[in-house]
Amino acid sequence: MKNTKKTDSISYVKDNIVFNFQFKSKNSKTANMVQVFAIPLDWILEGKIGNDKSICFDCTFAGGNGCYVRKGQSMMGLISKVKSLHRKLDSIKEYSFEVEEQILINCNGRFIRFGSYGEPILLGESLVSKIASIALGWTGYTHQWAYSRNAWSSKFFMASVEGDIMKKVANKMGFRTFLVGTSNDKSVVCPASKEAGHKTTCEKCNLCSGTEGKSNCNIKILPH
Repeated sequence: MKNTKKTDSISYVKDNIVFNFQFKSKNSKTANMVQVFAIPLDWILEGKIGNDKSICFDCTFAGGNGCYVRKGQSMMGLISKVKSLHRKLDSIKEYSFEVEEQILINCNGRFIRFGSYGEPILLGESLVSKIASIALGWTGYTHQWAYSRNAWSSKFFMASVEGDIMKKVANKMGFRTFLVGTSNDKSVVCPASKEAGHKTTCEKCNLCSGTEGKSNCNIKILPH
């Protein structure tokens, strides 16, 4: 890879979705992980939030229905990002080898948060694999684990589930799980959660990293 200058963010458009890699973060739970967003192109064109079906599909929390990113400060941050990308629309490039190279250079030796907003599977297996191979660690969650075409994502992402039955099904399909809700099972309580006393940050923890990560346990957290 060429010696490309480090940057605060990189954005590209592919399949009518704008992907934004933010290399500086003040998120207190995740700490300074690289934040990866998938945002519908029409949001950026209009400079405002709209329908999220193209990036969230059939997620239980889509449309702001309980999604933690669509609440409080996270929502304000998302609105700000959409407006910022709208102002920079002319500088957003189509996906290319050169854009990928810049992303890999800036992700090298970093901790990555795949899917800060939007489905991380949209990044594609090739790019996710390349980033994971050079990252110090990562986290990622997918609601699209039940589809066979997304089986590859079990290596990198947790299956996001909302009940014990879904958890068992996802485990049988080869996924580690991240359960949002109440459960009496043996899943580990998220160490960065309120109920665990914020023992650590996602950057330091990195338990939520699929089957290729450093753990084989399942994780759970109360709705947040």
